[in-house]
Amino acid sequence: MIHVIDDSKNEKRNFTFSRSLLVRYMKYFDRCLKKISDNEEIDISIHCDAEIFEWLLSYIFSVEEYEKKKNSNNMEAEKFNRAVANSVNINKLNRGKQNNNHNDDDK
Repeated sequence: MIHVIDDSKNEKRNFTFSRSLLVRYMKYFDRCLKKISDNEEIDISIHCDAEIFEWLLSYIFSVEEYEKKKNSNNMEAEKFNRAVANSVNINKLNRGKQNNNHNDDDK
């Protein structure tokens, strides 16, 4: 849990955020969280503008979603390319067999 304390607005907001995303996109937390095992719950309080922090989280989530879609599309493209390559190889193999059969007929 991340507690954001916005002193200028006298406001406190709580955010739930995965540790891996926090460390990956907000390097500031990397030093703090390296000392804590992944199984331990974290409870962090920070003083900053709550709206800015919320915007940063939204940005990070959108970047993460983009990365997932990009990786998914790359995997789909690789599958397609392998299927095309296999199809081409099978066609070449079949043509080779047909040519051999025609050569056998000539004998």
